[in-house]
Amino acid sequence: MAGTGPWIESTNITEQQRPLQLPYGLEAIGLFQSADEIAKSPNQGPNVFPGNIKYKDQNGDNIIDGKDRIVLNDKPVKRIGGNIHASWKQFDISANFYGALTNYRYISSYEGWAFYLSQNARPMHLDNWTPENPNASYPRLTIQYTSNDTKYSSFWLRKANYLKLQNTQLGYTFSPATLQRLGVSYLRAYVSAQNLPPSPTIPVLIRKAGIIPFRERIPLA
Repeated sequence: MAGTGPWIESTNITEQQRPLQLPYGLEAIGLFQSADEIAKSPNQGPNVFPGNIKYKDQNGDNIIDGKDRIVLNDKPVKRIGGNIHASWKQFDISANFYGALTNYRYISSYEGWAFYLSQNARPMHLDNWTPENPNASYPRLTIQYTSNDTKYSSFWLRKANYLKLQNTQLGYTFSPATLQRLGVSYLRAYVSAQNLPPSPTIPVLIRKAGIIPFRERIPLA
């Protein structure tokens, strides 16, 4: 199959000497601020208003279409993880963690778009575009379907790096002298926590989207 690519499948592209199925879409360059800006920009189709997503005309033909799609991210995800253990006198602590760098998540449908097939909106939609809020992180709100804003684009590709403390345990081992009086040979008490919330990068994205990704457990023994 050498020399026959690239192979495009919907929103993915595969090319020689690059990772498989890279995200392939339009490059968002902001939100339209006025009707005059829309009129002076490449044609993005009907029903485009101030507050809608603005895309880059990659080939210079003054029309935004499938020919303007590019690879949105070609960086492989870097997985990290490790364990730590330390002790001091009769106390000990251990933990294991894992995470991901250069990690991106594409949000869409219920997760990303306000009023998608329902009357519901998420906290992330509160920072929506209005003339008084031109630097918003979300396009203008509308209960009418707008295909312009739901096109596969870099606008919805969000950084999702995280470092998650999967398990941590703090323990105390009772001294033999203390246990001898109780007729016990060994006793250790500990408190542990599992699935603790990850580092700030993920909670900001997911809490705004209204999703609870992890369940925490704190057993005692």
